[in-house]
Amino acid sequence: MRKYALIVLPCTLALTLAFILYIFFNSRDTFSCKSQYDLTENINENILRSQGLLSAELSNHRLLINLE
Repeated sequence: MRKYALIVLPCTLALTLAFILYIFFNSRDTFSCKSQYDLTENINENILRSQGLLSAELSNHRLLINLE
């Protein structure tokens, strides 16, 4: 029984590592979203208003944020 465990355990670990590396190097998923925003601030009785479009994109471990 111990002999089989010594064979199965390294094979299982090697397959798990190969699967994780395959997913890591072959995943090219891209996430992006866009949203309108409206911001109002009151600082020392001065009212600041801002409107625009916020977009974000995440791909290849990079995050791009754009405010228009």
